[in-house]
Amino acid sequence: MPKFTKFIYAAIGLWLISTLLIHLAGYNEAAQILRGFWPLLSILFAALLALLCVIAFFVDRPKLWAAWAIFLVALAIVGAFKTFGSWGAWIHFQAHRNRYETIVRQVLAASTDEERKSACVGDCWLYSNEPVRVAFHYAHGFLNWHDIVFDPTGKVAHPNRPYDGYLVATDHLTDDWFFCHFAD
Repeated sequence: MPKFTKFIYAAIGLWLISTLLIHLAGYNEAAQILRGFWPLLSILFAALLALLCVIAFFVDRPKLWAAWAIFLVALAIVGAFKTFGSWGAWIHFQAHRNRYETIVRQVLAASTDEERKSACVGDCWLYSNEPVRVAFHYAHGFLNWHDIVFDPTGKVAHPNRPYDGYLVATDHLTDDWFFCHFAD
């Protein structure tokens, strides 16, 4: 395999591993901002990889390795962009599910609004008290943000939602958990 094509394969692997690690990363503000802007960075990286693959196809011999690199870049682009949506949120949620469920149990066990707000302590937001709906910030991009929402009623997935006008789309993660996309 030519060195140039090896470099492309290594770059594809690094990009895919980085995408996975960013979605597995914690829930601090830096990770949320990185997850929010990763799609824009990935578009640039994907365009660069595609250009390198085309160059490798015309320069390297045998062409089979370069053709496979083009196929892998196309597959990586599709996979990475699917990961930016609910796939990435599902991966993140599964990795941090115990933390989210522990906070929700504390919020549900609280009897007053003040106790519920203190159970969140900046980690979550209360969308409503009756029934209790809790949101956890997942990603923050340019003029959009994503939350992982606990909603036992499932109304977040229905057309007449109880949320503000910023809600664009929802995806069901599991049980009473939803991935919500908000935009300005």
